[in-house]
Amino acid sequence: MPLLCAVTCKPYSSLVILALLLMTTGVHAARDIYKYQDDEGNWVFSDIRPKVEFDVSHQQVAEPDISPVRVLHKVSEGNQSAQIIAVNNYAMPVTLSLSFTQLDNAKLSKPLTELFHLDANSRQAILDVMPAAPGQWRFQYQYSFTPGSFNPNYDANYAYQVPFSLTQTTQVSQGFNGAFTHSEPHSRYAIDIPLPEGTPVLAARAGVVVEVVENNTGAATADFAKTKANVVRLAHDDGSMTVYAHLKTFSSKVRVGQRVNKGQTLALSGNTGFSTGPHLHFAVQINQAGELVAVPFLLDIEGQAVAPSKSMRFSAGSP
Repeated sequence: MPLLCAVTCKPYSSLVILALLLMTTGVHAARDIYKYQDDEGNWVFSDIRPKVEFDVSHQQVAEPDISPVRVLHKVSEGNQSAQIIAVNNYAMPVTLSLSFTQLDNAKLSKPLTELFHLDANSRQAILDVMPAAPGQWRFQYQYSFTPGSFNPNYDANYAYQVPFSLTQTTQVSQGFNGAFTHSEPHSRYAIDIPLPEGTPVLAARAGVVVEVVENNTGAATADFAKTKANVVRLAHDDGSMTVYAHLKTFSSKVRVGQRVNKGQTLALSGNTGFSTGPHLHFAVQINQAGELVAVPFLLDIEGQAVAPSKSMRFSAGSP
């Protein structure tokens, strides 16, 4: 969903700007808060459950889900212009799409390009907005973004390590182009593997952790659950990304910005988000012309590069 911002400016006025966020993601995370008195009688508020038994009160509090990519505006002194600034807090490049839905007595300092490319962990001035004539002026813009390097020249023949460590045999329950949930561009070439909750999920390839979501709980097959999976995302040197989803709540072993090795434990498997049972959703994705899409991939099975298929079996001890 694009973010939308509206701004009204009155030149030379002491009250110069009214900034209104008309649309946000509307998504909030929940954090567990524990309240208790310690042995010395001091009140303690913590998101960590005490190991020693106290008389503890427990509740969940909502936290706003802050986007790692934002577009800001900075109005100049005298309100004669507003600088549009893009901030990318991802540890990887992103592609930004920006459009102006309203320009009342306002003009842009340069023609608006279709897409902007933002480097990892960057802050970039994009353009200026200014009044077209004396008097009050107003502008409104919206933006969206796609993570990853734009149209990367990724290695389509790379054989990824099996992304879990297993003590029993399992098999792919939904493969490429699966009718249940693998029919959209971002998931078309994903695989689902049933795993007991708590199975170690491993990095299929060395890379940098660019996203960790671990505070979602529960699973359902309703639309609201589609954004409620716990996820780890890695960015790789060739511009591709791997995604590991439906992870166990608060099981992440890595942090954003951390470089990990192939085979390193990322988290534990779980059953969160849009899911009918405990499993791992694994996909390789790229930023293709500003759209996040899944691409076919190969797995390293006993030294052989194999395209995964539905009902492919994995023996105990994988990888």
